[in-house]
Amino acid sequence: MLLRSFFELREWQALDSLLRSFYSFLRRRTDIGYQRLSYLNLIKYTRKLMSGTPNNRKAALLRSRIEKEQYVAEKEWLLEKLGVK
Repeated sequence: MLLRSFFELREWQALDSLLRSFYSFLRRRTDIGYQRLSYLNLIKYTRKLMSGTPNNRKAALLRSRIEKEQYVAEKEWLLEKLGVK
């Protein structure tokens, strides 16, 4: 919920801090199974979206990578941010 809020409000520093702390938490917790991988992928793709508006080719490549990933938390939201419904 915070991740979405910070992204929509373009609070990049707060979002970066949240992603860093969440990543540290996930690195320490190896006992949560596939959810760990799912959230790590969410962090990875959110960082890619934060880096700026991708051009059409980069957006298409990122979209295909997200769609191919088996475990991605908030997959629909990420695709929506890329302009894919």
